[in-house]
Amino acid sequence: MMKNNFQAHRLQEILIADSGVADIAHLLDGLNPGVQAWLVQPGDDAVGLIIKALAQPGLKTLHLLAHGAPGAIMMGGRSISSTDFRNRFDGAAQRDLDIAFWSCHTGADAAGQEFVAAVAEATGARVLAAQGLVGNAELGGSWKIAPTVTAPFNDYALANFQEVLAVIVDTVANLLTRAATSTSFYVTDTSVQAADLITLTTITSGTVTAADMETLSGTAANAITLMQSARISKTGVVNVTLTDASLTAAQLTTLDGATAGVVTATSVAAISGTATEIAAVASAVASGTIITNNWSATASGTTTVAQALLIDLHNGTGAITATISDTDAATLATLTGPQAYTITVTGAATATQLTAIDSKTSVAVNATGITALTGNATEIDAVVTAATAGRINLTRADFTVTPSDSMTVAQANAIDAKNGTGVITATISTGDAETLATLTGTNNAYAITVTDAATLVQLAAIDAATTGTLAYGTVTGTSSALATDALTNNATGTYVTNHAVTVTGAAVAADLTAIDAATSIAVDATG
Repeated sequence: MMKNNFQAHRLQEILIADSGVADIAHLLDGLNPGVQAWLVQPGDDAVGLIIKALAQPGLKTLHLLAHGAPGAIMMGGRSISSTDFRNRFDGAAQRDLDIAFWSCHTGADAAGQEFVAAVAEATGARVLAAQGLVGNAELGGSWKIAPTVTAPFNDYALANFQEVLAVIVDTVANLLTRAATSTSFYVTDTSVQAADLITLTTITSGTVTAADMETLSGTAANAITLMQSARISKTGVVNVTLTDASLTAAQLTTLDGATAGVVTATSVAAISGTATEIAAVASAVASGTIITNNWSATASGTTTVAQALLIDLHNGTGAITATISDTDAATLATLTGPQAYTITVTGAATATQLTAIDSKTSVAVNATGITALTGNATEIDAVVTAATAGRINLTRADFTVTPSDSMTVAQANAIDAKNGTGVITATISTGDAETLATLTGTNNAYAITVTDAATLVQLAAIDAATTGTLAYGTVTGTSSALATDALTNNATGTYVTNHAVTVTGAAVAADLTAIDAATSIAVDATG
């Protein structure tokens, strides 16, 4: 950003100021006429701006305003030393201009003297740097660094500036031993504990700059506090290594969004939050910005199948506890697992879908809302077995069942016990009358063929169990019972009508006459 009080054809004075200087706006409001100000933001190439400024024709003074330490200034979120000037300048010819460093202690001690000499040699300019504090007089500061140069601000701005432009450059370990101070800190470590940086903000009332930091370790709470703190300046890519055993998904995604580096969360064994939040973590794991091992996921609210699939794909062998919002069987059957899913199935379902859903969760599947069940007899039987075992809840479910092949009486009765008032439409493969007579229910549409001789009692029981077709061959019984049946329906009979009849025991002539009248097939009374 450039601030112009006066734009001349040839700039004679330029101020390059670090935006991290407290109350910088107050100073810029008091900028002297004829001075152009350039602000350096965190991450900006400060040395590059210095090179650009020195190339301005007619320049007489280049002012550099920043926090300083012996042999260094803090600009753009990093420490600039004599090495930076040597590396970026090629030993320029002498220039008739001044470079004034408005920063505390930059020219002090042997390091400061070496810095001043190196900058002068690299740029060809006259270099002026303070050996003491620069800034507020009550804090021990001054705005006089040399007789030949004056600060680029008016007296009011200088008198009301409440800071000094000092910084202490050291390792975290050494900075932690310091007494309380208003001087800002510059941390030289590349690997830092988050708790330590936060502690440094309680030692200094100034800023803590950690521009060299590459790795940050600690709890997510501390890392988030650090990343969001206006008191701690960071530049570059910071990789975060967490030490927590459990976290919320929101904490992880907050950290992931706060750094361009990688968040390593291999210590985290449990993650909680909404399904949307946890799915966002899974997406970050997929993209490589968050690294995890095996972690359990506990989702509040409801979770879609798509979210569950994404989480299951990226949480290793960890368990997922969630309530699934999708209810159609086809979608639910695509779940992976097994996990601790709470699942409700509604509408039509195939038996294979229900058994697939059952295999994906350790929680009983609520299938009381299904309306129709299809599949072959074996597949449907597997659903019934799961229901009997308590893994699929079919209680009070009224659903139709239409197997694609025939089923036994045992299979039919097992289904009839589970499908409420729903109708079973099926061909019964069992043929003996004794077993068929044990069919349950009265509203099922069974196609039944009796393959042996059946008594009237058996036929009546079988007939009562189906609204479908009943085919049989021979009717057997006493002459009295058979005659009674033959005389029903205006003597045309019910079950003996046009069927083979076998009379057991002694026969009465009148009974035989009635039976014979009801059937066109010879009556066997030899027994």
